[in-house]
Amino acid sequence: MKIKLKHITEGAPQKPAFIIFFALLVCINGVPIFGAVNSSAGIIFPGLDSGAGARAAAMGGAFTAVADDASAAYWNPAGLSRLVKSQVMITFDKWFSDSFYQHLIAALPFPSGTIAADIFYMNYGTFETVDNTGTILGATMNPYNAAGTLSYGFGIGGNLSLGLGFTYAVQSISGISNSGFGVNFGALYKWDIYSAGLSIKNLGSGGGFSMPADLRAGFAANIINDRSNSLLVSMDAAYIVNDTPQLCLGAEYSFSKTFFIRAGYTRQLNDPGLGVLSGFAGGVGFKTGDLFLDYTVEPFNVLGLIQKVGINFQFDPIKFNSEERENRDKPGVNTKAGMLEMLAEAGTLENNGKLEQAKEQYLDIIAIDINYADAWKRLGAVYVKQGKKVDAMNAFERYLLIKPDDAAVRKWIDRNE
Repeated sequence: MKIKLKHITEGAPQKPAFIIFFALLVCINGVPIFGAVNSSAGIIFPGLDSGAGARAAAMGGAFTAVADDASAAYWNPAGLSRLVKSQVMITFDKWFSDSFYQHLIAALPFPSGTIAADIFYMNYGTFETVDNTGTILGATMNPYNAAGTLSYGFGIGGNLSLGLGFTYAVQSISGISNSGFGVNFGALYKWDIYSAGLSIKNLGSGGGFSMPADLRAGFAANIINDRSNSLLVSMDAAYIVNDTPQLCLGAEYSFSKTFFIRAGYTRQLNDPGLGVLSGFAGGVGFKTGDLFLDYTVEPFNVLGLIQKVGINFQFDPIKFNSEERENRDKPGVNTKAGMLEMLAEAGTLENNGKLEQAKEQYLDIIAIDINYADAWKRLGAVYVKQGKKVDAMNAFERYLLIKPDDAAVRKWIDRNE
């Protein structure tokens, strides 16, 4: 006797520019080669390609080159290196019928980089078993996917970041369980108002099946960025093995960095979709203090709406006293003496009017130790000399997270807001 599953609930079913161009071409035109590696095996753990974070979802999943919050652990682990504060992010997705999807991500910045743990759970709802004649057998089942990912992002110089992650996943369907292991890689390059990213996720297998390996290349630009308004636009080209290539577009507008409006669109390039609104997403966000609240909806025509609610809470960055930092010193430039030497060299460049070189040197110091207060302060001073008030404001605000008692810097911020 064959046993089938029947759902109980009805109604279900600049100079780096060439790098960006090349990455997008690889993602769109090179995907058949990428897919052929796994074409002989079925795909397992489908929940691994369902995204993470209500904010990224509202931007159509075009987040590879943004990746500036804890959800970078999913989208591009290289982006973790850009976090200044520790973060805990919780997302709840209400899917069709009684299915749902949850993410819990915690990210912890250290002087050498940021480590993050990501746990997700997908419940497909309650099912009852029936035989091939449609007779209900009386038993119920709850298929699910679950996974944990440990990621690390670190900076190389002032503009380039790299990331690495390891995922362990389990799946249970109709009493049959499988587990698997995957590896994730990411790179992120930021310059001026632009950023470009590349990520490769879920390279692995389990139980003779392949994970949904995901290759993405992205570009983003913060085309408006002042104290009152901000407009971020982004684009991803993506391919998930044995699926169709995707083009993802996203935008986020913020007012006073407190209220956020987001919109996105995902186009399956070889798929007609599920209706007129399929692929669109939209959402809003609100920030109060260190707490971010986000809400997103994604229409799927006759299937209904996917609703996502996200909470992201930030904490002060980890601070190391001089003794702890000395214990963490390594031979070479990362020693305390080496850092002071770099700071002195940057100061000389700044005093000689070589502001761009000084800026890069200060950014190099920050990439080694994100809590090096003097580097943030001097970086802000360079931005002031360059007439980049917004960048100076951001640098000084980060400095005050580490040295909150500097009245002179705080007075400058209050005067220039």
